[in-house]
Amino acid sequence: RRIGLLRGQEVPILAGLKASGRVARWNVGLLDVETGRQDELGLDRQNLLSARVSRNVLRQSFVGGFLTHGNPSGAGSNTLAGLDARFATSTFRGGENLSLDLYAFVTDDEASGRKGHAWGGKLDYPNDLWDVALSFKEIDADFRPALGFVRRTGIRKTNAKADFMPRPGRAGIRQLFLEASLQYVTDTGGRTLDWMVVASPLGFETESGDGLRLEWVPQFER
Repeated sequence: RRIGLLRGQEVPILAGLKASGRVARWNVGLLDVETGRQDELGLDRQNLLSARVSRNVLRQSFVGGFLTHGNPSGAGSNTLAGLDARFATSTFRGGENLSLDLYAFVTDDEASGRKGHAWGGKLDYPNDLWDVALSFKEIDADFRPALGFVRRTGIRKTNAKADFMPRPGRAGIRQLFLEASLQYVTDTGGRTLDWMVVASPLGFETESGDGLRLEWVPQFER
């Protein structure tokens, strides 16, 4: 999305190569683009690369890695490298879903002269009666992915939720919802930046699709 466009202005694309597919249990993807000069933006010719490889493991899992190189703004070299993995099953306790996602990235930015990192994971139990999840991420203040996007840096973010959703099958009620979730964000030094709790002690949906939900949502922002 950043290739061929900078600050709302078009950057000429001279040539590009895109390849994707599967070889045995390996999935591969490559995008390599050569962009031309853009005198109005003071941008020189440059090369932008994004590559991805992953391997399917077990029945529903994968491990992979990726690399991006280049900076659409032309402000020096920028490289991002990362690893990710997903371990999932739909046969937990006989026939329930359970997954664990893990990832870690590093960036090296020539313009700022800084190296940064980001990492995190999510444990997810998404099922019809219970939907429970816990996730955590840390994004360093110096994390700069020039070919990607990051909404907020210098944070540690924790999310947790637990939803209980029985199906009574009576009084015209299709499903009940009793839900609670928490989002808690600090800086990398541990100082609280913001948090939000969402608690729904009563919610339901009828067979006709109508519903009602009561929510309590206290919040804090520094």
